[in-house]
Amino acid sequence: MLTSPPAYPTPIGCPTPETCSEVIDAQCVIYTNPSLLCNQEVVVETSTSVADAINNIVNYICTQIGVFNELSLKKFAVTTAVDPVSTTYTISRSKLNDCQIFDKTACNEQTSGLSCDFIINIYVYNSVSGLWKKLDNSDGVVINADSGPGNIVITIPTLDPDDTQYRTIIIG
Repeated sequence: MLTSPPAYPTPIGCPTPETCSEVIDAQCVIYTNPSLLCNQEVVVETSTSVADAINNIVNYICTQIGVFNELSLKKFAVTTAVDPVSTTYTISRSKLNDCQIFDKTACNEQTSGLSCDFIINIYVYNSVSGLWKKLDNSDGVVINADSGPGNIVITIPTLDPDDTQYRTIIIG
């Protein structure tokens, strides 16, 4: 009697458990829960296929990213040399308008002075340590925003003779 040679290559069994026992086209699966809303806008309606629902969600997110980019925060930065005793400098509203920090409708309303919120961070560079340190009012920093012309006046006492630069970042 003749024998058969072993199979080549050696067959491998199916994984246990099988990773996908069934694959269903996303066009054939229907979303049946209540419509999905975002800011009162319907993004996915009841009885929408999963394929269309995913497409609607991606389109909605991409549209919102475009709106966010248009309304996104703006940054103004200035570096100033440190005076041996105290440094005072003024950042004019027109410079901030150039960066579109104040040049927005809500920021130009005169109903309550400067009606636009923004963040001001001040850092000092120490030439010996090679580090930037964030300063605040506990370091004697005084920031005045003039509600008339909108200029910002910053006064900083010199804390260390090795401090060489101040950097002011305004985000709004």
